[in-house]
Amino acid sequence: MDHGNIEVQGDSIGTGSGNSAGAEATEYSTITIYGDVRGLTDGVRAEESTITVHGNCSATATYCGDGVTAALFSNVTVKGNVYGRDYGIRAGNASHIRVEGNVHSNSCAIWYTSNSEAVILGNVSSGDKGIILYSGNIWVEGTVSASASAYIEVNGVKKNASDGVIDGNYYRFSNNTAYVYVKIPPVINDISCDESFIVSTGGDLHINVSGINMPDDVVVAAFNGETKEFEDSATGDSSSKTVTLSFTPAEGESDINYTIKASMDGGSTWAVVTDSVILRHAPVPVTEISISSEGDITTLYTGNPLQLTASVTPSDADYTNVTWSVIPGTGDATITSSGLLTGTSAGTVTVKANDDSGVFDTFSVTFLTKPVMSGTITINGQAKYDEVLTADISGIIYTPDTSDDNYTIQWKRYGVNISGATGNTYKLVQADIGCVITVTVSADGINASGSVSASTSTVEKLDGPPAPLPPTLNWKDHNSIHLNELPFMAYKRDGDSSWYAYADFTGLYANTTYVFRAKIMANATTKESSPSEPLSVTTDPTPEHLVTYYANDGDETPTIINSVQEGTTFQLIAADSFTPPLDKRFKQWNEQADGTGNGYSAGSNGIMQTVDMEFYAIWERTTYPVTYYSNGGTGTAPTEADKQSEESFQVAVNSFIAPVEKKFMEWNTKTDGSGDSILPGATVTVGYEKVDLYAIWEVITYPVTYHANGGSGEAPLESDRAKDNVFLTAAADSFIAPVEKKFKQWNTKANGTGVGYGAEVNISMPSGGIDLYAIWEDITYPATYHKNDGTGDTVTGSAKAFGQSFNALGSDEFAAPTEKRFIEWNTQADGNGVGYTAGTNITM
Repeated sequence: MDHGNIEVQGDSIGTGSGNSAGAEATEYSTITIYGDVRGLTDGVRAEESTITVHGNCSATATYCGDGVTAALFSNVTVKGNVYGRDYGIRAGNASHIRVEGNVHSNSCAIWYTSNSEAVILGNVSSGDKGIILYSGNIWVEGTVSASASAYIEVNGVKKNASDGVIDGNYYRFSNNTAYVYVKIPPVINDISCDESFIVSTGGDLHINVSGINMPDDVVVAAFNGETKEFEDSATGDSSSKTVTLSFTPAEGESDINYTIKASMDGGSTWAVVTDSVILRHAPVPVTEISISSEGDITTLYTGNPLQLTASVTPSDADYTNVTWSVIPGTGDATITSSGLLTGTSAGTVTVKANDDSGVFDTFSVTFLTKPVMSGTITINGQAKYDEVLTADISGIIYTPDTSDDNYTIQWKRYGVNISGATGNTYKLVQADIGCVITVTVSADGINASGSVSASTSTVEKLDGPPAPLPPTLNWKDHNSIHLNELPFMAYKRDGDSSWYAYADFTGLYANTTYVFRAKIMANATTKESSPSEPLSVTTDPTPEHLVTYYANDGDETPTIINSVQEGTTFQLIAADSFTPPLDKRFKQWNEQADGTGNGYSAGSNGIMQTVDMEFYAIWERTTYPVTYYSNGGTGTAPTEADKQSEESFQVAVNSFIAPVEKKFMEWNTKTDGSGDSILPGATVTVGYEKVDLYAIWEVITYPVTYHANGGSGEAPLESDRAKDNVFLTAAADSFIAPVEKKFKQWNTKANGTGVGYGAEVNISMPSGGIDLYAIWEDITYPATYHKNDGTGDTVTGSAKAFGQSFNALGSDEFAAPTEKRFIEWNTQADGNGVGYTAGTNITM
């Protein structure tokens, strides 16, 4: 799983073949499993993630079966046991693993690399290798068991169980950056208590128990033979505990020899170490105390300690402790509880030793004033390497005077004792150079006290040898001088601040005089000599060399030769110094005729070398530009790389924006289109000149389209015309009109709502062309009323289209002839046509 969180309330089992893990997390994921985890190749596998298993974790594959695999800063916690057939735990790359149970493997229990850490609260066991760690820390709170192959291996070094070093509560197995800590099994190392005790009165016996990793509950008991009579729990930390056993008064008349034992498991087993105590029935009293001194000394100097001893009779007395005290007399002293006496002032003192029963003894000691050393020491001899110094101690005195002092002499270098330098004389060695030497005479501290010292000035090297002869010239040129170099010599040019161990002086000016001196260099023990007498040497004039230029054109073109001073800057000649070969141009000057040497541009600077220099003109084929011109258009031109002669290219498609009301026609080698006409995509071969291609534009023409729009017949034809071009519209009878219709106008809309034009009138061509629709209107007919012998004016009614209706006039429109009356309106004057009554509705 990548970048997520999963909780499994039960077990997690990987059942697939191949790389099958019970749980796998990568890239900052978190998995928590509250049951067991089982996999084929891995129990759990973590990379940059966190996995927590509350049960057991196991992997069963014969090869590469790892209980826990972790890498790349992963954290894995297993609350139960871990088992891996191949590896119990395998981890690296700063991973952290915690197992609260046991770890077991048939092959290797734990294998760790790359600064990782593991904490195992249980035991670690393996059929072969126990723990292999290359870098990091592993703590095992339980035991480690493995075959003889490898108990623990740290950074390539195998360790046996006996190789562990005690480090606190652990055995440490380490090498370089690899550390394995195995907790030391609980052990009791020592039991101590009072030597004797009065059993008849009873009382408390204080007992100390010491060990390593002891549990909280340690039981201490007193055994009379095999019988445990007194018992209590000791308190303290895991390394030291105390307990007080309270004994009741004894009833018998004999002493009892008790054995004191301790147990870490509540008394089931007892530690091997024991202590014993005799509990007497009644105490044995002291009858006599006798004081003696070390070496039977009774007189000594103040400040010197004297050990006194108090012997008690009888030797088996129970209470043998005595109390020491000093009774001042003419002198005074101090004494410790162990009887160590030290005089503080001259005179006699009395020492007393007594016990609690009143038995005592006294002892007299006389202290004398200890002589104090003072005076002076004189050091004879020069403070220079290889000189012998002698300490004259005749000026040392003692107060009071004594001849018993066994003084010592020590020579020192800057206050540090010089090994073996303890006599009256000392020969200065190389290490003393630059140091101050001190000699100190010290009293023995017993027969006298104090010390006297004297020091030399800073020890110097031996004086240097006489000045050598002046240096001699080996060879020279215009900018360097080389002297004959001798061993152990240094050389200097007048004006320089430093001396040099070499005799080669370079970077000099030509035709200039320089002065040189020599000296013998100092060594570890001898100073340098004085400088020699001078040697004057003048450098040679600056030499000149030839710079030759070759046309390198295959012909016998003469060379160009210049003379230039060595080391000076010169400018290479111009590119047009030679006439280029046909169809070639100058590229560079080169040190090789084939152009494989160092190349230089024309006019660039060079530095004259120490030999003649040659430069060859390098020619390259001339290239000609291919340029596209808009020629009235706008926008970005097509691009084409420069071409050599006889090289072909495909002409580009136009990329310019055409002028208004024009369109691209072709490319042409002339701006007016009078040159070669070339279409896009055509192949052009370059000659010996540049190629210029101009966009040729042509005027856009638009069609005039006539539409019958309900009429019939062939449409009139009109040639295409440019914008604003004037033309004559078609005639009215260009189409056959629909039935009962007649031509009205030409219109840009079929419904007549556009722009209307009459027949055979001038109009201007709009951009984009024009469509003209024939607009038709109805043919109308008038109704004419004739008087037909009546009187009155002829009446013509409003014209009506075919099919329209109208009402006939009334009967009184005309005055009737004499003796006649109106009968009807008729289409014939004689009444033989169609008749219509007055006012009737008639359809035209």
